Amino acid sequence: MKKYIRIDAKFERDGTMLPIKIIWDNGAEYPISEVIDVRYFKTDTKGATGIKYTCIILGKIRDVYFDSVRWYVLSG
Repeated sequence: MKKYIRIDAKFERDGTMLPIKIIWDNGAEYPISEVIDVRYFKTDTKGATGIKYTCIILGKIRDVYFDSVRWYVLSG
């Protein structure tokens, strides 16, 4: 199940977008200490694509997704 989240991101000169912090609905903020992998993937059967960022957050590896409009994590 998708859980839409707020992300602070930075944009590099070459146009690369990198998440730097997750902000939950309750206001809790979690810094992303490192992005270790970035991959494009199909988000649905119609060919829409998204980006999966594999990140280190609080010392754990977590995936954060961007579907070209919104950021989300997978839960449950």
